[in-house]
Amino acid sequence: TVAVYNIQTLHYLISLKKKIKIHLFLNTWMNREGIQKQNLQTFLDLLKSTPQITLEWVMSHLYDADRNEKNHINEQIATFKSMTEIIESAWFHPIRKHIWASAGMTNINDNYFTARRPWLIFYGYSPFSTPTKKLKLLTPALKLHSTIISLQEIGANEWVSYNHKRITNNPCTTATVPFWYYEWRLRTLSWKLTYYYHNTPTQQLWTICMNLSSTLA
Repeated sequence: TVAVYNIQTLHYLISLKKKIKIHLFLNTWMNREGIQKQNLQTFLDLLKSTPQITLEWVMSHLYDADRNEKNHINEQIATFKSMTEIIESAWFHPIRKHIWASAGMTNINDNYFTARRPWLIFYGYSPFSTPTKKLKLLTPALKLHSTIISLQEIGANEWVSYNHKRITNNPCTTATVPFWYYEWRLRTLSWKLTYYYHNTPTQQLWTICMNLSSTLA
């Protein structure tokens, strides 16, 4: 189902003259993408004149669900509901409504929403730096195979990677792996991961970079 958050996309889908199901992506204060409330009626008028386009979903995105502060989330939810009321008063009946990503799924309950959009949790990872007791029970469901692209011989008291927060105590060889926070593994996981080299465990060391991380060879 295509997510529509600008008028150009809707015009293009209409021009295809095919039966298409869509999400309407509502801007509920994240201000990154989405339909603003004052422009919503324009989209609805177009959809009314184009029966081959079916409005099946209404969606948005929470901007601050990974903190305990609920005031901003509640304001987003109120905006979502008021915009959805406009949609439904125009005789559209979206069967699925969702605003939750992984963080919102764990700390907010509201039966108004009929769907969820998991990502990290779906693969067994907590969206929080300090997971709850339940989230600690998650089992990661992904396995990554990579390679070593660089070996560096360094002496004692040398720095490695960003920030120079920790130094080596003894001479050693560092091994660089071409993967990490560019592929969604966050810097907050630095020093917390275990790699396996030919089934031998080795701790990930130093600060994870955009596309590189380090361990001992």
